[in-house]
Amino acid sequence: MIRSLRRTHRWLFVVLGGVLPALFAVALLARGPEPWLGRVPASLGEFVRPRTEDVEGALVPIAPGLSVRRASRGSPAGADALIEIAVDADRVPPDLLLYWCQVALDDASGVPADAILIGAVGGSSRMRFALPPEARDTGHGTLLFFSLAHGTRAGSVAVAELALGAVIE
Repeated sequence: MIRSLRRTHRWLFVVLGGVLPALFAVALLARGPEPWLGRVPASLGEFVRPRTEDVEGALVPIAPGLSVRRASRGSPAGADALIEIAVDADRVPPDLLLYWCQVALDDASGVPADAILIGAVGGSSRMRFALPPEARDTGHGTLLFFSLAHGTRAGSVAVAELALGAVIE
């Protein structure tokens, strides 16, 4: 009885030793290409290099290492209103998220239920985010910077307080 089991196990291991590498090679060849995102979608933000023509609008300091201004694509009265954020990565709280709220913020420490997530803020360069349609049409609302890691608000500013800065081609 034991001899027949040993013989069966030996043949199984020989077969598996030949079949498993072949199956592994077939699986590697059959899998799809590795997913790659060549460009960040415009809705998630666009990393930009500072240019000389971008200096004309005043950046409003919101928190240590974080400044904001409004910008627009095309004409200043264009429908493509943007928020440009200058970030100093050494001084900004970690895991910073940018929200837009339609109403003024109260003294609570969290994110209001009606807030719209615009995108994640990070890195050490300038970033541009498109404002939600509600903010583009009215120019009202509040931008809220929330640190997910700390669970606190890092700063906020009313959209109306931001002067229109650079016009971006």
